[in-house]
Amino acid sequence: MNFDPLARAYRWLEWLSFGRALEQRRFAYLPQCAQATRLLLLGEGDGRFLAQLLHANPQAQVEVIDASHQMLAQAKNQLPPLPANVAFHHANALSFPLPSAHYDCLVTHFFLDCFSQTDAERLIEGAAQSLRPGGLWVLSEFSTTGAGAWWKAPLVRLMYAFFRLTCGLTTQRIPRYHAALERSGLTLRAQQIAWAGLLRSELWQKNSN
Repeated sequence: MNFDPLARAYRWLEWLSFGRALEQRRFAYLPQCAQATRLLLLGEGDGRFLAQLLHANPQAQVEVIDASHQMLAQAKNQLPPLPANVAFHHANALSFPLPSAHYDCLVTHFFLDCFSQTDAERLIEGAAQSLRPGGLWVLSEFSTTGAGAWWKAPLVRLMYAFFRLTCGLTTQRIPRYHAALERSGLTLRAQQIAWAGLLRSELWQKNSN
């Protein structure tokens, strides 16, 4: 899986496909994220969320992990000059060593759908351990469940086919991440949906006990 070929054009491809709908999902819980002191952004992509986060909270300590060199470059271009309180890591999130109980907030926007069920569960388990008790996990994802599955499922399959051809993505379906988050000690606190449930923004919190 390599998103470098699409990095420069990704924003325009997104807007042509969904307008600002994906951007709105990313920013749905920005105020809650901006209250955190230490944040981890997994698969941040081109940096639009990062830029808005630092605009809302310039003092936040942020770490960004992405497997794409070009996506990291795009994210850095959003922040001239680069602030000292942001660290960028070019790495596979599955293998990157994360400190235990360190972050106040973890953010994954349209990221978990890049992983198989097994890898998504591994990632969620490891990342959840890096959250402090009471910490937040903010995510945005596609969903093919509920009403309208007859048109949502083919659309998502088409997107997977596109990313398989352009980026070598091998995953073919959205992992069932809710159960994995719950097993890792998180509780769903809030949810927003758009496009008849195709797009979701969710706010999870790590249990304190």
